[in-house]
Amino acid sequence: MLALLAASETVWAHTRASLGVLLVFSTGALAATLLHRDRSHRDRFFGWVWLAVYILLPPAILVPFGLPTRIGGGDPPRVAPMAPGVRVVIGVQAALLLGVAWVPDSVAPRHAAARP
Repeated sequence: MLALLAASETVWAHTRASLGVLLVFSTGALAATLLHRDRSHRDRFFGWVWLAVYILLPPAILVPFGLPTRIGGGDPPRVAPMAPGVRVVIGVQAALLLGVAWVPDSVAPRHAAARP
């Protein structure tokens, strides 16, 4: 959905942040897929589609980053800065997400199938 919204945007400055998020997510999904390839469904069509999408998506996202430098022009003026309350909420969410990523056992118990 984020990719479709970014593609419909007419101002590059509004699209740039969305593409960065997509690049990080798709690269992370590719890394997780390759890291856990023993669990992937390579014997099914959609398993191969999943792999193909996440192999092709990061380079496809990088292409638009080179286009505005050739076209020229600048960013439009900012309408309003981000509210301080929004910055705090985003910071707290980021801290919680990093906590979950670095200490998963303390946040959620292991899956029952993974237990010996």
